[in-house]
Amino acid sequence: EMLEKANTLKDMNLPKGTLAMIVKRGNKFLVPNGTLKLHVKDKLLLISEKEREEEL
Repeated sequence: EMLEKANTLKDMNLPKGTLAMIVKRGNKFLVPNGTLKLHVKDKLLLISEKEREEEL
């Protein structure tokens, strides 16, 4: 749901204590920043504090 409404990582409004570590786009791996445009079928590796896990 978070990703459906977001054009960029900063639009996702990730919970505090959550880091976007990498974006896989097809066969490429991208180091994300807040302005990276997200594409359909992008896969994100998110790291979060255990307490925030259910918010993702």
